[in-house]
Amino acid sequence: MLTHKPITNAFDLYSWFTLMRTTNPVTYDEDHHAWNVFSYKDVYQILTDPKTFSSHILPGEGFIETSILMIDPPMHRHYRNLVSQAFTPRRIAQLEPRITEIVDTYLDSVIESGKMDVIQDLSYPLPLVVICEMLGIPMEDRDFFGYWTEIVIAEFAKFQGGDLEAQQKLGAYFLQIADLRRKEPKDDLISALLTAQVDGERLSDRDIQSFCMILLLAGSETTRNLIGNAIYALTEHPEVLAQVQNNLELVPQAIEEVIRYYSPVRFAFRVATSDVILGGQQIKAGQLIFPWIASANRDEHHFTSAEHFTLDRPAQQHVGFGHGIHFCLGAPLARLEARIALTSMLQRLKCLRLSHEEHLEAIVSPSLQGLQKVPVYFQPGTPLR
Repeated sequence: MLTHKPITNAFDLYSWFTLMRTTNPVTYDEDHHAWNVFSYKDVYQILTDPKTFSSHILPGEGFIETSILMIDPPMHRHYRNLVSQAFTPRRIAQLEPRITEIVDTYLDSVIESGKMDVIQDLSYPLPLVVICEMLGIPMEDRDFFGYWTEIVIAEFAKFQGGDLEAQQKLGAYFLQIADLRRKEPKDDLISALLTAQVDGERLSDRDIQSFCMILLLAGSETTRNLIGNAIYALTEHPEVLAQVQNNLELVPQAIEEVIRYYSPVRFAFRVATSDVILGGQQIKAGQLIFPWIASANRDEHHFTSAEHFTLDRPAQQHVGFGHGIHFCLGAPLARLEARIALTSMLQRLKCLRLSHEEHLEAIVSPSLQGLQKVPVYFQPGTPLR
């Protein structure tokens, strides 16, 4: 049941995905000099095989281009083991009370008005505040941090690798914070990164700068789009919205279906390291490949009733956070923030409905999927906690 039309230029690629999976599941794009891959089976294979499909595709001197996101084994495994020591499940779980407080503060500011823009009023500022506090960014530096972060995110979202000046500004700032934490460690992520060790080796300053930069990108844009897409999907399917509001224990299940149905990330990127046959097509060494995650997550050969948004779905592995060695390290944090935000919203925002008073536009990004605004109306409710 649809109560409003899919948004032009935001979620209108799905009919194209269906056509391509049926007719050309692996096809070469002459304009972009790259292979597009659409089926779940082929996308899964690409994400699972880093030896044949390398992540090292963006040349450049920025912290993003040389980060854990862009390197292959064995160095990737080494750096991920180091970073994982600081980014532990226990550290993430400890954030729940503070994230709840932040979410409720933002909702408190709009609750009496009976309306809000889910993006600007909650899902955009929430992950940035959480990341600042995780990293130990002082309150007086938040404006500086936020300004340069917005530039990096905006450029990276356009698939341009990120603004080099902005990366350098933030990188120098992270290095300054790291120097302070060496002298006076605190209970923050940068302090933890400085002490992480594997076989007696620690992260270099460059590694720390790169990881902090990737945390900004993956930890902010993914969560922003996930929460916004979730509210859009739920208001698009009021029967599912009512189902979740009547049983808030279904929120985690709803989040997984949102990640599958409206994947926050449209595609990944890889480069072939050798000649390989995929989907009956010969891909040559050195050629660029776009595995379309959003298409794979709607593949009718893998997902039952793939085009339906439903909570009654058997456990079928989506690839919304990637798969294999590059599975998103920040996925637990994104899921936690989304669970807390959606639970609070569904408790407090009754009769939730999308506003039809303005045109909804997609974010300016070929690789990320989300909306610039998600305006909603509601009746104020009382939180249960």
